[in-house]
Amino acid sequence: MNFKLMPVAVCMALSAVVAQETSETVATPAEMTSAPAEATAIAEAPADSATMAPAPAAEAPLSVADSTATTEEAPAAIESSELALDAVTDTAKANFDVLRGRAYNTVGNQAAASTIADHVAKPHEMFGSKLVYLEPTLEYATLAFGENKTYFLNFKNSNGLGTLTAGLATSSFGAEVYASIGKAWVLRDDSNRDYSESRVSAGDEFGAVFSMPLGNIDLAVTASWLTLNSEISTENDIHDTHTHSELERDYWDLSLKGVVSNTPAKEKAFSWAAGLTVRRHNLTETEIEDNKETDYATLDSRFELDPFFNIGYQVLKTNNARVFLGLNSELPVAIYDNIQNDVNYVRKNHLGLGIFTTPNILAELAVTENWFVFGGASYTWNVFSTEYLYEAATDIIAFSTVANRVNVNAGARFQYKNYAIEVAIADSFFNNPLAGFNGNNFLATFGGFINF
Repeated sequence: MNFKLMPVAVCMALSAVVAQETSETVATPAEMTSAPAEATAIAEAPADSATMAPAPAAEAPLSVADSTATTEEAPAAIESSELALDAVTDTAKANFDVLRGRAYNTVGNQAAASTIADHVAKPHEMFGSKLVYLEPTLEYATLAFGENKTYFLNFKNSNGLGTLTAGLATSSFGAEVYASIGKAWVLRDDSNRDYSESRVSAGDEFGAVFSMPLGNIDLAVTASWLTLNSEISTENDIHDTHTHSELERDYWDLSLKGVVSNTPAKEKAFSWAAGLTVRRHNLTETEIEDNKETDYATLDSRFELDPFFNIGYQVLKTNNARVFLGLNSELPVAIYDNIQNDVNYVRKNHLGLGIFTTPNILAELAVTENWFVFGGASYTWNVFSTEYLYEAATDIIAFSTVANRVNVNAGARFQYKNYAIEVAIADSFFNNPLAGFNGNNFLATFGGFINF
């Protein structure tokens, strides 16, 4: 035996005893009971595993010192758990509130980031933009340029015709005009007859939008005229009989819409928009034979008042992901034309009222600094609708409530330096990933930005 090592061994033993006594005085019973529930659960795991191991029959139960020492292991376990959580959440904060393409937010969540279509609908939000956006799948394009003022053009297909929009945006207001023209005229001048004919294609439209910020809210006003069905109107004069006839067809919507909102709501948890649309839905015909004029109206001709209110709320958020919950609601009121003939009313006092709501969800995740994925779901519900009318000497009242189908979509965004691409996947792709090889589109929407 090496007696020179004995003093060293004795010192080490004494140090261990002192350390054990010190640990016993640090953790008092009161402090142990005040530990978080998570710490107790984590601390129990090593003790349970130790008691499950076979032990000699003569072994004494765990002493107070042993249980105390076991409890002291909990803070280390908690610390490692928190570090693991931090490793997930303490990523670089993703900038979701950038201008997005039309593939994004097809469910219409009010709190989501603005799309290029949202900015065109409120032209003052185009101020400061220098970009081009091209969407080949649905033939849509936007160009914005300028220094102190922003000038922009928008091309799109709407109701079977191409629509051109031209606008101007400043820091205090924005204005635009748009039109899709589909008109034709025919003139005939014979020796005994003068004949003229005008044709208007379905989708013929023109309108104007004005918007401006008012403190913390935005105001947008839109006026538009839209031809619903193809119109053919004629005028005919026969000279030798001195007869005159006309037939005029008027199938159009005349609308005036006003909207106030707190968007763009960057960094806001709650967003809202409220508005009212006043519309004349006109499907009438006028026939003139010499001095007799007869008006015809379809049963669908009416005046409408459509108030609406949309809300969106951010319910979940981390640095690299967020989820919005929204509700878009509408309360349309319709007052239909009275239809009558020379004898009596065919239909009168026709009124309609409805409550329609669309709950929606939008989620997005920043996979990397360059890749984002997003998806949404919406559920349209006719909560309640009713109609009253008097027809053929009969009072008629109808009620209904209908839950329509759920729509779910998903897409992705890739951004790098001064360009970005966004796509939305079509339903056919999820049903058959090889749909593109069968001549079907597997991208519902594909568009890209170049920013300057």
